[in-house]
Amino acid sequence: MLIILFKTTIIWLILLLCYFLLLSKEKAARTNRVFLWLALITGISVPFIENPFLSVQPAVQTVTQVIAPVNNLTTGNPQINTSTADNNEASTWDWTTLVTYLWLAGAAFQAFLLLKNAGQLYFLKKFSRKNQHPVANFYSNENTPAAFSFGKLIYLPETTYNEQDLRLILQHEQQHASHWHWIDNTALELLQVLFWFHPVFYIFKKQIKLVHEYQVDQEIDAADQYDYAQLLLAQNNKAYTNKLIHTFNFSPLKKRIAMMTSTKKVSTWKYFLALPAVALCFGLMSAGTSSDQRTLKDNKAGHENKVAPDTAIFRAIANRAEPPSNWQQYINESLKFPEKLKGDKVSARIIVEFIIEKDGSISSPRAIGREGHINRTHAHATKQQIKLFEEEAIRVISMAPKFQPATQDGKIVRSYYVLPITFEKD
Repeated sequence: MLIILFKTTIIWLILLLCYFLLLSKEKAARTNRVFLWLALITGISVPFIENPFLSVQPAVQTVTQVIAPVNNLTTGNPQINTSTADNNEASTWDWTTLVTYLWLAGAAFQAFLLLKNAGQLYFLKKFSRKNQHPVANFYSNENTPAAFSFGKLIYLPETTYNEQDLRLILQHEQQHASHWHWIDNTALELLQVLFWFHPVFYIFKKQIKLVHEYQVDQEIDAADQYDYAQLLLAQNNKAYTNKLIHTFNFSPLKKRIAMMTSTKKVSTWKYFLALPAVALCFGLMSAGTSSDQRTLKDNKAGHENKVAPDTAIFRAIANRAEPPSNWQQYINESLKFPEKLKGDKVSARIIVEFIIEKDGSISSPRAIGREGHINRTHAHATKQQIKLFEEEAIRVISMAPKFQPATQDGKIVRSYYVLPITFEKD
């Protein structure tokens, strides 16, 4: 999931950079609105889309789950002990669970706020007075601090407006309804339940709402623009916190007035320049081809070529490899405390990973983890001491007898095996 989130973030940043550099100052609110929504959706969807142009790699087949260690052996003490490996797994589980719970808590809180805002709108309408006007009907309530709308419902404070101001406010809110901006707001609030933690999402949200205002402001007649700007300034200090709505005084006013009065023609060519950015995001951030699972169809030959099944190495498997019956005896007789460290009061645990081949032989042993202080009465092992422990562990594994190989779907397969080995002496 972290890879998906990383790709989403990169896509959003690339497309936002493109928007601010090329499009944000263009007087084409409708087109900018479409671009921002496409950018937002692209970041969410592209990481899940398989790119058909990526070459198929007959690579090693793996599964992400790590096999649980079987033996944890101490020189001079053949007792099996897997507590450290279990603690490591528990620690990973705890962190994953903690992050998941934090996200769920934030999502639940955002969902609660969304329901609260919807409830406020419901009761506000229920206890407001309906007023009729030639431009549009509206509701008024003493608890409404500023003019706003949701869908076709327009709400105004219990105050007296002159006819010109009232007409402009109603025209403004009516334009929001005619452009279906309330659907954007609702969709943004629903997405915020999922992306409440993501700062880039809030940039998209702010820009989409600003484009809404640009789109509505541009509908004002040129003859009314001066009075409209004065009205925006007069309403600037009033606010209403419900996120589902469109408030008449949405800031920043300076940008809105500058955009409304701009006579600059739209540079259509800039939108064509933005297309390579979208293509770049798709090419770099789309999901890789699932070469572990799929087959390639060869139309000319009229048959299917399966992807390198003999080279597959499994980490998680139904019937994993089993050590030989004399494994414990072999470890007790072969594993030695490094000669150079006989006089040192140190201890260590080395995690060794290796491959069990189809014939049961062992290949490619390597140390993938280490702990240089497992006994409080011992000193911390130095890098040089750890290296000696690793060399001894790998030596013993390299010379080990054959395992019973793993099987998958009734076939013998290659598999990874992870083994923690503890070096400790009294």
